[in-house]
Amino acid sequence: MIRIVKPGALNVSYLTDQGRIRNLNEDAILTLTLPYGGLYAVADGMGGHRSGDYASQLALKELQQNYAKDKSSNPHRLLQAIEAANQAVYQASRAPDKRGMGTTLTTVLIEHNYAWIANIGDSRAYLFRDGHMTQITRDHSWVAEQVRAGIITEEEALKHTMRNVLINAMGSSRDVKLDLYMQELEYGDLLLICTDGIHGMLMDTQIEQVLKTSQFTEDRVKNLVHEANEAGGIDNISAIVIEVQKLRPQKPPVKAYTVPQNPQGIQYYYDLFGTRQQGNLLWLWVMLVGLVLLFIEVMVLTRQMPGT
Repeated sequence: MIRIVKPGALNVSYLTDQGRIRNLNEDAILTLTLPYGGLYAVADGMGGHRSGDYASQLALKELQQNYAKDKSSNPHRLLQAIEAANQAVYQASRAPDKRGMGTTLTTVLIEHNYAWIANIGDSRAYLFRDGHMTQITRDHSWVAEQVRAGIITEEEALKHTMRNVLINAMGSSRDVKLDLYMQELEYGDLLLICTDGIHGMLMDTQIEQVLKTSQFTEDRVKNLVHEANEAGGIDNISAIVIEVQKLRPQKPPVKAYTVPQNPQGIQYYYDLFGTRQQGNLLWLWVMLVGLVLLFIEVMVLTRQMPGT
């Protein structure tokens, strides 16, 4: 764990942990201090034969390098860096020993009193303000779609057999598909960026309680990792906590910004036997599993109906 302190601005702590089950940590973390804020990101790699850790590290390396050399204004500068990182991961995944490689990516770029948040996959960003936590990002996963549709609950999603199915990941295609958010910041705000090793093991209420009861940023990341391990630690665990200590207010950078939608079909990734994979056969397998599960649920409900 490293604590980064910029006097009078941001207090940042981060921690990554292998967890209790995996024999390799495929998560990666980026923290970059900037003149009026910082660039922070987590990436959760996927792919066998050590490809997952390579994908996450490559994505963050390319993100940092391309952001540093681009001189345009944000959010265009951030989006260009993410696109370049996606291209690097996509090209690398074409190698025979890297097929199926990809990674999630969630970034928080802070400039003065505004934050740009971008995400691909199911790593998350949260805002903790006035004792309450809200999720900023939206998971690009199968179970998240079911939760949003009201089909299953958040608690059911934690244990669902398809909880590791992603509908979007960095490196899945040439054109990056992402969500972009802008958040105005206030003094005392906390921003949490984490992989599913945390939110896949803990309910949001549990995460909120840790943020609420821990006093310092380093305590918060340490306690989050501890609680995720205590809950089973079945995945790699990574978290960044950013505390806003002082702001230099400025007007909103832009009134609105639209990210072009990719017309290509959805790519599916799945954490199969501990390693997420990609491929057309896997996509068919996922859909078949979904249909079987749906059929079972219908049969159970039918048997429970009066008169049957």
